[in-house]
Amino acid sequence: MAAVEQRLKRLEESGGSDGGDGCPRCRGTLVSIRDAVSGELHRASWNGDEISPQELDERSTEERCPRCGRDMSGDVSPVITIGGRRRPDGA
Repeated sequence: MAAVEQRLKRLEESGGSDGGDGCPRCRGTLVSIRDAVSGELHRASWNGDEISPQELDERSTEERCPRCGRDMSGDVSPVITIGGRRRPDGA
């Protein structure tokens, strides 16, 4: 588990600090830890701070930042999967 925690820490540290587009509200790292088989949510965080399941749903479904208007519909998010199937189609 230590390797995953290190990767996650590096990802959180790099989020939002590159001077890219967007405001502090929409830049950063959104993390959701779910059971790989059932999809049950274990925890969620935004830039290392715990958030509620409702805030996770809000942040993960936003298409446009409510603060600066940045289009987030085309964002590609990295996914770290441990155990279970690697892709939803089972391949």
